[in-house]
Amino acid sequence: MKKLFSLVISIVISCSVLAYEIDAYAKAIPFYHYVSDIEPLLEKSVQRNHWSLVKDEQGLFYAHIVHKGYDIKTALLVVDNTVTIKLLSSIRVGCTKVQQCKLDEEKIQGWLLRLRKALAYDITLAVRKGLLKESVLVS
Repeated sequence: MKKLFSLVISIVISCSVLAYEIDAYAKAIPFYHYVSDIEPLLEKSVQRNHWSLVKDEQGLFYAHIVHKGYDIKTALLVVDNTVTIKLLSSIRVGCTKVQQCKLDEEKIQGWLLRLRKALAYDITLAVRKGLLKESVLVS
């Protein structure tokens, strides 16, 4: 009975360790009220991994990269003091309908996760700085 119980426990633990979350890049990154102007922060974060940032007439942000034969376009949604990455399109550059080119979803997910990581890093630093300023003013 102990062997069976330990086997079940080890299976449960190993399955949770090997779990892979699809679209993990789409988790919202909160910045609360500590960041007043998000545009320069987004520009800095996006450029870290050679993405380009574009802002349209409505004030929406888009990130774009052409890298290793892939053309990836995303929207950076700034809603309720959070930033969320939404994949708009991913295509292979130079592929035609005659020539079937497969997309490597793991590569695309990896680039999007690195974009999210850069955004989260800079937002975390800005929030920490804003929180420190606020705590100094209060005390």
